[in-house]
Order: sequence, then C-alpha cells, then structure tokens
Amino acid sequence: MTLKPHIFAATVIACISLGASAAISADSIRLNAPQAGASLRAGDIDMTVYYVDHGDHFEVVATYALYNGPYDPARLRMGLSDGDSVSFGLPGQTGYLYRFARNRSSVAVSAEPSHAIAD
Repeated sequence: MTLKPHIFAATVIACISLGASAAISADSIRLNAPQAGASLRAGDIDMTVYYVDHGDHFEVVATYALYNGPYDPARLRMGLSDGDSVSFGLPGQTGYLYRFARNRSSVAVSAEPSHAIAD
C-alpha cells in the first residue's frame, strides 16, 4: 500500500499535533499513549509512528519515506507484547538500524547508524 504525498503530510501533521503524548529526541521517540504519534528522521528517512492497543498486544504502525525523495511512502505494521523488542534495517535503505521496543504502556523507537553496530 502506498500513500499519496498529501496523505503522508497529513499523517505527519497529525503526529506532530499529538506530540503531548510522545517524547522526542533527534534519533528516538517514545509513545506513551495509544494513537499518539511522533516522527523521527534518520539520515534521509522520515518516519512517523503510532500504536493501537489491542489488549493482548500493541499494533505499531510506522510510515516512512525518503526525505525529498522520489518514492512513495511505505508502511510497516508489527505486533508488540509487553517486553518485546525488534531491530531491523528498512528494505532498500542502508545506513541505519531501527529498534522498536515495548515496555508496559509505552513504545520506544530509535535509529542508530549501522556502522556504530558491533559485528
């Protein structure tokens, strides 16, 4: 599924307006309430993230795109239970490792340069 640029922009604006329930730093965000959203930039990638509480797990939704890039945004979804974490690179992109982790009622997302990762 791809999003049109105006839909992606609306998602970013909505996430910024919900920032009271999210903690943000340069390369990480922490979401503290369901459907609160935030965005982060790592290198040339802009990403917006929010989650929905399904009781037994949180469905985390991340939409990402190249900053000023020619490509349509892409979306990924994952289920996280309390204590779960996952790390991965984005398809077709190099340079950053993204980590999504849930701790009780919050979800933390961070991006770390892949050259900083020990082999």
